[in-house]
Amino acid sequence: MKKILLIEDDPELAQNYRARLQAQNYHVDFAPDGQAGYYAIYDCKPDVVLIDLAVRQMDALSLIGKIRAQKQFQRLQMFALADSSSARSAEQAIAAGANQLFDKSDQTTLNTIIGSLQSLFELKVKITVDSRKIPPAKFRPPPIEELSPSDPEHPDNLSRLHETFIEEYGSLIHPLRKTFLCFSTAKTPGAKLVLVRELLKSIKNLHISAVQCDLNGLAMLIAPLESLVRFLEADIDRSNPGIIQCIANAIDLLAFLHNETSELKGFNNLRPNALVVDDESISRKAISLGLQKGRVNVINVDNAEAAIQKAEENVFDIIFLDVEMPGTNGLMLCSRIRGLVNHKNTPILFVTALDDLKTRASSKISGANHFLIKPVNTYELAVTAWTFLFRNRLKQSPLRAPAARVETETADV
Repeated sequence: MKKILLIEDDPELAQNYRARLQAQNYHVDFAPDGQAGYYAIYDCKPDVVLIDLAVRQMDALSLIGKIRAQKQFQRLQMFALADSSSARSAEQAIAAGANQLFDKSDQTTLNTIIGSLQSLFELKVKITVDSRKIPPAKFRPPPIEELSPSDPEHPDNLSRLHETFIEEYGSLIHPLRKTFLCFSTAKTPGAKLVLVRELLKSIKNLHISAVQCDLNGLAMLIAPLESLVRFLEADIDRSNPGIIQCIANAIDLLAFLHNETSELKGFNNLRPNALVVDDESISRKAISLGLQKGRVNVINVDNAEAAIQKAEENVFDIIFLDVEMPGTNGLMLCSRIRGLVNHKNTPILFVTALDDLKTRASSKISGANHFLIKPVNTYELAVTAWTFLFRNRLKQSPLRAPAARVETETADV
């Protein structure tokens, strides 16, 4: 079965395309934004990528160019969806490496795409069949293309890149920490904006370096951090204490990793599962979608009894609870989950509209690790989740885990 990766941030359009393509016996993977799409390509290895040029989080033209820059994806078929009014973007998409363009505003476009897919795969079949007609004595299969020693993806070169990254990690983290310290103490919006742009540049450089060195686990923390800082750049007045603290926690963790670089490759194996418990459907779905965008698998339930059952049956890497719920509230539920052998050390975070000192103190007493106020920013949620996931992974390693800034600060609430 041929695989198609659909990169589209319009849920309704994505659902329509996915249903129609699956009806044509294609396996369809879905990514809700450009950043998720970039990583999904490595995970699902599609035969065709269908990408909306207006997708969020990563510029689609940059994404196409980054994909094409990888030797393993140079022959990958990429279909771009463009609005009929954006002719310039369409031309740029072809220049960046898209194979075909389709007008997403045309109601018949999906039929055209399906026809193009059929033609594409039928052509491959015909080539295969025709090659069998060549007499064995004359037919020579093409040699298997091997990576040359000069290729960036050659194992030896990846190893050298990784060593270089380890050697230069401190020089990547130092300006990041220094800029953030200046940003957190800046007095005027203008000064903060200049510094947040410098911070964004440092984080982006670290992100690119991590991806190039095949440290995709580390990139899962840095990607939402980059998005969160970009969110602040768009409107510096959004820099509330919760977001600032979230960024500080993540940067503290990145700095700690300077002494634990042997652990970096191990983060590539993280495939985290989260439990989300909230009786409000919109809030529950918002938290779940935010975590899924951050590449965290989610099981969500709307009451405490269902949550206990899931927690008894599964081992979750992180748990998110609402405080106010009918029957058994989040505080009592947290205590019960802490009583389960498989969740004594699982990070548990409250996401609630309550912000009084009594609730904060009660959350700590019940066994929670952290406290987020609704409505929580999607990027803040993902950064916080990965910060705790990394710290918990480090605690399980033979090396000593960092003294978590998050835990220290919530202990006094």
